[in-house]
Amino acid sequence: MTTEILLRHVKVNAIAHYYDIPPLKQLADTKIQNILETNVEQEDFTMVKVISDFALDILRNLIAAYKAKEELYTQKLQAAESRLRSIENDYTYEKSLRDHESTRTDHVIENINDCLKMLDKTKTCRNPRCDAEFTCYIEQGGTVIEPKYILRCARCRCRHKGD
Repeated sequence: MTTEILLRHVKVNAIAHYYDIPPLKQLADTKIQNILETNVEQEDFTMVKVISDFALDILRNLIAAYKAKEELYTQKLQAAESRLRSIENDYTYEKSLRDHESTRTDHVIENINDCLKMLDKTKTCRNPRCDAEFTCYIEQGGTVIEPKYILRCARCRCRHKGD
């Protein structure tokens, strides 16, 4: 039954080819391709005696075109998957950098807030030999990447730190 239907479409394809009717040829090609996509193999049709060499060539060409398109789409899919993996890797890397920077920023803010709390509750220098009213400055230490801030007495340079 499938062979008979396929042969009808091949004949329509041949007629469309002969009379140069591209839309009809395309329709026949599509119907032939749909039949071939249902796992019908080319070798199954070589045994049928009613298929002419011309019709068999049409089938072979359609199968070859289908396989070429399938290979092209497979390559495009693999390229798209590769690009997606690359984008995912870039995203993961950028997210890691952003998370690290956010953590670093949180530490700096926490350190500055600790200095401000210390300043708020300190009225005199902790150095018993310093008899000045507490005035201070903030000294930056640590590294550029991980700065640390500490309070120092402006008179004796004594370091003031939290509890």
